[in-house]
Amino acid sequence: MTSSTVRSRNAFLTAFSASLVVVGALLLLAGTVLDWSGFWGGAGLGAGVALAVVGAYLWGYANGLRRVRSAAVWIPSSGEGE
Repeated sequence: MTSSTVRSRNAFLTAFSASLVVVGALLLLAGTVLDWSGFWGGAGLGAGVALAVVGAYLWGYANGLRRVRSAAVWIPSSGEGE
């Protein structure tokens, strides 16, 4: 993939995840303020929490994709063995 394709994919993923967090927070706030009760109230509150959590995970994932990874390096011990 070209760098512009990767950049646009990361920008889309970041925007999508941020919108999930906002929608989840709004759904959770609406359910709390409007005092939804019963099964559907619990389902609405649970969906709000789930959207916010999934959005936060994807936001962190997109942030990790932008960072340059350092190669894992194993450095043997320089001291005497036991």
